[in-house]
Amino acid sequence: MKKIVLILLSLTIFAVNSFAESESLSKGVELYNDSEYSQAKPYFEKIVRLKNEEAGEAYYYLAEIAYFTLAEPKNDIEHERLLRLSIAKDYIPAIVHLGVYISDTKEGEKILLAGLEKFPNNQDIIDALGGFYDTMEATDKTVNFYEQLVAKGNNKAYLSLGYLYQDDEQYNLAEENYLKAANNNVEGSKLVLADF
Repeated sequence: MKKIVLILLSLTIFAVNSFAESESLSKGVELYNDSEYSQAKPYFEKIVRLKNEEAGEAYYYLAEIAYFTLAEPKNDIEHERLLRLSIAKDYIPAIVHLGVYISDTKEGEKILLAGLEKFPNNQDIIDALGGFYDTMEATDKTVNFYEQLVAKGNNKAYLSLGYLYQDDEQYNLAEENYLKAANNNVEGSKLVLADF
């Protein structure tokens, strides 16, 4: 009987702690969204100290707070350090954010590809890789990733393909993809098609 009571008590304490952690995250995000960075920071730091499943998201917000509040160049260094801690906790927005915005493009590519290896079906990472290779003017790789998105049912990728082909002056392929985007009611596609 004592074992059952102890198990129930442990489960109750776990549930209460989990609820409190979620409340801390929600309150921190609310303050962050209101640009109340100094007030939001302790909520995220509390979650990080607890080392729970929300730590990745908390590190991400701490990284953004560092970027907005610290003086250069410390803000970039701390921003990157905290994003890497967020990535270590498998927080996908941090993978996408650092992979796309880090100044070392080889490192950015490495971060995104490692993220894709770990999360092969994540559309945000696939889209980020498509955009990454688009800026590198690696058309074949860009098309590959946007076509992966289309295969996963992401119709917005048709619009991205249309832009890509238009920039490459492959107007038939651009129009074909703009039409597919419009037929799938992708926001903005009908306007793009009309201007095309």
